[in-house]
Amino acid sequence: TRYWELPTGATLVYGRVEEYAEHFFSVFQEAVADRLRGLDNAVLFMSGGRDSTAVAAAARSIARTRSPELHALTAVFDYALPDQEREYAAAAAGALEVPVEFVAQDEYRWFEEWDRDDLWRPEPVEAPLLAAETDFAARAAMRARVALTGEGGDAVLRERESHLARLILSGRWIRAGAESLTYVRWHHRLPRPGFRRLWARQQRRTSAHPPIPPWLRRDLIQSTGLRDRWAALDLEESRIPDPDMPRPEAHTKLRSGFWPRGFESEHPGATGIPLTTRHPFFDERVVEFLLSLPPTQWANDKGILVAAMRGRLPDRVRLRGKTPLAGDGYDIAFAAAGRLRPTREDFCEEALEYIDPDALFTVTAEMDASDAWDWTRAYSLSLWLSRRGAGRGLHRVDATAPLDAP
Repeated sequence: TRYWELPTGATLVYGRVEEYAEHFFSVFQEAVADRLRGLDNAVLFMSGGRDSTAVAAAARSIARTRSPELHALTAVFDYALPDQEREYAAAAAGALEVPVEFVAQDEYRWFEEWDRDDLWRPEPVEAPLLAAETDFAARAAMRARVALTGEGGDAVLRERESHLARLILSGRWIRAGAESLTYVRWHHRLPRPGFRRLWARQQRRTSAHPPIPPWLRRDLIQSTGLRDRWAALDLEESRIPDPDMPRPEAHTKLRSGFWPRGFESEHPGATGIPLTTRHPFFDERVVEFLLSLPPTQWANDKGILVAAMRGRLPDRVRLRGKTPLAGDGYDIAFAAAGRLRPTREDFCEEALEYIDPDALFTVTAEMDASDAWDWTRAYSLSLWLSRRGAGRGLHRVDATAPLDAP
């Protein structure tokens, strides 16, 4: 039976931003502490962003008084594309006095070494750089058996569509004005209403899901009722939220099937690597607290996290906005691989029961690197099917092997 539901109840009321911030850090620190309990050491999957460094700050505050010993790992690009993660992660690690190891991703190529025993997965994966992901996790396992991540921060801390826009469009002008004034008083800047994105969603110009891949066989789509199932899922996740719900988009994102699929793919039973990843932002207490915040807190871009990390992280990290890579790591690896796309001969016979190669190659005939993802899913499926009968060997981690200095 279901033991818990996403909360939709009362809003937490304090008089000052600092009270919200301290309450959040108390709850968040407890979530991190529970995930470190009984450990002698732990790895922090730490980028230079605010979510993972907040986890690191909470973990460090715990480790100052008791175990575990902490070690951070950061994936970086040194030359393949502009990347500031090394700079910001180093600043956070230095302030927290946590040793950090930078793992370069520049040399990995698409579908490299997919025949390695340790790259077998029990379900198909769309991961051209699976070797990079596996090696990163294996390196972490040489340090510890548990890793903490910042996954889920975007889901519980950000709203792409403004609460104010929903209020205004539904005729709640007085409430929108009152909340805007409170927001300005607390955060000293005007809120972003977000009309354009909300209007686009209302007009169904954007979708929560990509279209059904055109290269799937028509008889497969028909026999599985895929079009109806796809449409129902898209309708559910694209529906206009209730304006009275404080965090409608967070509810949608937290219900997404993306998360359980991701967690299952990271499980040691799937990877064969003796490393368990834990995600403090998905702690029920953290989720309940963040979903109870009034709009004056969450309307600011991760404002509660910015306030809670004051004095705990360097300002350059704490105030850093959402910063995607200045380029696509997949594009870099794709270009370096030296091949544009597979041919029909590259697909195993079993894959052709699911894939229509004529449709696939028609779609990709004019593609460039930025469009390459469409065929990577098809090709990943073929590679997985061709290896399904072979299984895999367990990934052997030598905990005594020397590691590069941070």
